[in-house]
Amino acid sequence: MADGVSRHNDIVEDDILKKELGNSISRDWLDVGRSLRLDEDTLQNIKTDNIGRQKEAILQMLYEWKKVKGENATNGALYKALKDARRADLAHRLKQRLDASNVVEPKNQQKPQAEVDENKIVTGNVPISGALLPHYNMTRKPRGKCLILTYDKFKKAEKRSGNTKDMAKLTEIFETTLEFDVENELNLDSEGTRSMIQEMAETDHTNYDCFVCFICSHGDGEAFLTKDDGRITIQEILTPFKAGNCKSLAGKPKIFFINACLGESYQRMVKYEKDGPSMSADAGVAVNLSNYVPNEADFCVVLSTVPGYTSLRHKTEGTLFVQSFYDCIKEKYNDHHLVDILTIVNSDVNQKFVKIANQLGGQNPVGQVSTLVQTLNKAIYFSSL
Repeated sequence: MADGVSRHNDIVEDDILKKELGNSISRDWLDVGRSLRLDEDTLQNIKTDNIGRQKEAILQMLYEWKKVKGENATNGALYKALKDARRADLAHRLKQRLDASNVVEPKNQQKPQAEVDENKIVTGNVPISGALLPHYNMTRKPRGKCLILTYDKFKKAEKRSGNTKDMAKLTEIFETTLEFDVENELNLDSEGTRSMIQEMAETDHTNYDCFVCFICSHGDGEAFLTKDDGRITIQEILTPFKAGNCKSLAGKPKIFFINACLGESYQRMVKYEKDGPSMSADAGVAVNLSNYVPNEADFCVVLSTVPGYTSLRHKTEGTLFVQSFYDCIKEKYNDHHLVDILTIVNSDVNQKFVKIANQLGGQNPVGQVSTLVQTLNKAIYFSSL
């Protein structure tokens, strides 16, 4: 919470504990209690006294904290504890609530006739109460299955040097940072790739909140290549996860990252390669982005470049997209939703690109930007929402 917020040092109101937090902390309430510096015996006693009554346990914990801490049970202390417990969503909600209550009506100024609906996000300078963007549930651990498919050897296509670095970074970010159950597959042929995709779609995802698939390979604008130079279209990857085909993921976010070329055009530089075989310069330019996502809700498809352009990869450090994705997720996942993070990734990729181009004496360097095609109806936060 910014130091400038005038209610930072005020004692937390019971109404905030009950209405803003009582129904929202859910299964993370013990972590929040520990961040509030309640001793473990107290927390376990509250848990024992309220078996099967989670809401009552949460409220008892919050009121106990306020009672024990007295004048130190401030809005600022609560905000910090929520952040420490990786509940940035609730910390943000608290700040919005306090910011809204700080608005003072100037004397002799008539109130505007239009009323503000507190449940809606409003742009501009009008602070309002309310939560973060409506978001998908992301409280289970592991959060979901994450399938990482990478390819660096092919029959005829050029070897993808640097793939090992990408694979290591992706495994770390999804397994350790975001707490997914990660499955890594390297250099499957076309049959093996389709089989693995189908196996994932047939998995019971009932106890998961999300599914992620990250593919790193050569591409040609419509498909990516497998070890045997087989072509698998993006639609082939998405279709098995439609709600009618994978009922346990219905209503849950399904996120696909395609880190491969969508064409030939790019700014050539020493030490960098494109993730695509040779083809005509305009290949993929006319590709309709709607071809990349099913016509139903809860899909998010992230393309490491735009149709018609290559995705750049360093021979030893891996792709620019994975490098930036790794850095930005590490830094931002606690308090930013995925779409915001991907916007930051775009900026970071471009900065890396221009810096390298300038170092190598490139003329008029052109940046690389990723493309997001999605039918999400809620925001995706990876911070235990």
